[in-house]
Amino acid sequence: MEKTENNVNWRLDKDSSGDFVPVVSGTGLQAVSKTDTSKVEKRRFDEKQDIMTYVTEDIEIAISDFMKNGLTQKSVAAQMLFHIMLIEFTVLKSKAFDLSLKRYMEYRGLKDTKTAREQFKRDLDLWYRVSITFKENKIKKKPRLYKAMRILQANPDLERGAARIVFTDEFYKYLVSVSNQIQQFPLPILRLSAQHDKYAYLVGSYLSYLERVQAGEPNQYHIKTATVLEQCEFPTLEETGRHPEQIIKPFIQALEKLIEIGYLTRYEFIDTQGKKADYSRLNDYNYFITLYLDYATTTPSQSHLIERKDQQRNKAKTYKKKKAI
Repeated sequence: MEKTENNVNWRLDKDSSGDFVPVVSGTGLQAVSKTDTSKVEKRRFDEKQDIMTYVTEDIEIAISDFMKNGLTQKSVAAQMLFHIMLIEFTVLKSKAFDLSLKRYMEYRGLKDTKTAREQFKRDLDLWYRVSITFKENKIKKKPRLYKAMRILQANPDLERGAARIVFTDEFYKYLVSVSNQIQQFPLPILRLSAQHDKYAYLVGSYLSYLERVQAGEPNQYHIKTATVLEQCEFPTLEETGRHPEQIIKPFIQALEKLIEIGYLTRYEFIDTQGKKADYSRLNDYNYFITLYLDYATTTPSQSHLIERKDQQRNKAKTYKKKKAI
């Protein structure tokens, strides 16, 4: 197969607050992104096939050779690699491409080659063993079920400093089907520490996804704190032994980190009356989860998304008028 060269139009070594790249987006991809398999309670293990399947409301993630590979979980570092592969696909529009260790390290901001190589190989192996089942939602179309869809066709070998990424036919066709759904992804969150900045990465990734989904909406940058906590896999109150500070403090730290790296420009908490929250009560969990997060980002204009939504609304109005005649 002819190799595809990675001709990109951005610099990965630029430490800039305006560092965004286009990436394909969809409900299935977001479900993969947000799911921390170590926290999923509903799971089933096929001992004969050595496959562990994690089941949530949005997706089923199956990992083969589970026991053989030491009870592997989908880590934050693995999810970062998933986003990197999606970014490369978005630019190249190719089923197969090379991803070098050097380029992976540039995306992640890593300096230690030995550690990076081990992480890269480990996460490539994980994605080869993963299959996903989910429904992809599209406007005015019946959700499509994708069942037990493998992501990688072969386990990439890291030869001569590069891995050959080859998507399965089904996953590639899925990516093509949602390739008109593009979000502006903030590169700096890929350079966060997968170990220490887990929640900053998850919150940043989720808010970036929402910017596409809610583009042009009145409350585009306004969301319930409870929704963010749930979607970004923060622990529940019960999981912390009813210690709300173990939820609220990491959430605020994540927001502060996103300001530090230049993705967010501001954030504040708003009460149900639309007024600034009483910050002296933020440690009151029952009060905190009633609040809304109001924020702003450095994301470039996405006017094309707003125009597309307006066109869809106009088509819907025209259809209703014709139907009423």
